[in-house]
Amino acid sequence: MVYKYNPKVNKKRPVIFLVCIAAPVAGAGLYFIAGLLVGVVGAAAGLWVSFTIIKMLKRLENSKIETFTESCTAYTSGGEKLVFEYKDITHAGLVKGGPDDGHIFIYNENADKILQLPPVFLDFEALKQELSANTPWQIYELEPDETIIDRLKKLVSSQTETAEAEEAGADDSVTTADEADYAENATQNAAE
Repeated sequence: MVYKYNPKVNKKRPVIFLVCIAAPVAGAGLYFIAGLLVGVVGAAAGLWVSFTIIKMLKRLENSKIETFTESCTAYTSGGEKLVFEYKDITHAGLVKGGPDDGHIFIYNENADKILQLPPVFLDFEALKQELSANTPWQIYELEPDETIIDRLKKLVSSQTETAEAEEAGADDSVTTADEADYAENATQNAAE
């Protein structure tokens, strides 16, 4: 299924369009204050700002999420294509609290890739249900100043420390077995 960006959710959109109109007008208004050359340069700068903002909004509107039976693909506003195989996703869920409240995310720990999705996509509830059915889904309660990346760093570092401790325990048992073999060989050599 394809989930596209919903421009109606962006509450700042009217203000952004007002800035796009006001920037070249304000630049042209410099003509009355500083003369013709400054007015032309100001109008050109205002048009460039407006063009850049409109281009950014257009890229944002082209962002989308496509879900398949084995994976999901995200086309970001920066033009990047991110592919996440469901079997490779190690953490996924809904964020409650913190600055990312209401966002969903998916994270592939092996590739160290994360995708955070704000609730600005059409049929966002269906996207949540589809991802929760195909990924290790959890609801993450965050502190007011904690981000999901901060939480994932804690989770991944604690898992890494646990794995290292288990490996160290396994290494100790190997060392003990090697020491026992050495002691046995030394005993046999002494007996001869």
